[in-house]
Amino acid sequence: MKLIFRLIAVSRRTTALVFLCVSLAISTAGLAIKATLLSAQVATLTAKAASSAVRNRRAATRIRAKARLRRLVTAIPLAGIGAAIYFERQDFQGWQEENPDRNLGDHSCEVAGISAEVVGEVLQELPELIRPGRDFVLSQLDYVLSQLSECTEHATDQSDVISE
Repeated sequence: MKLIFRLIAVSRRTTALVFLCVSLAISTAGLAIKATLLSAQVATLTAKAASSAVRNRRAATRIRAKARLRRLVTAIPLAGIGAAIYFERQDFQGWQEENPDRNLGDHSCEVAGISAEVVGEVLQELPELIRPGRDFVLSQLDYVLSQLSECTEHATDQSDVISE
């Protein structure tokens, strides 16, 4: 009788251990499959990110090249004036497509405000010999912004930004 109880106890333990081993094996297989799928997703997303970075780099290079060509063309005396007018007209038309309910005055105000924000950076990039004085640039910017009646309050805000 003791032997039968011992056999039953051993068989219960063995059954529990077998069940535990099978459960762990199934869990391991499921996790291995999940890890493989996630690794494939990571590889795909990495490839997409790399190609997107290359595309963005190319687009940025194209924009810089266009800006460089615009600067070169506008440096030619007579052709430069016509080119500058043409480029500004193109910029205005693109802006107006994005803002159909606004007019040339709004565009001028926005361009002057944005220019006021970056004028400090542009001046710092110029060589010391040809760099105009900061007070001169600020006075000219205030004058231009004051000529645009809608931008009068914007002018004082931008002068504060530049002088900082």
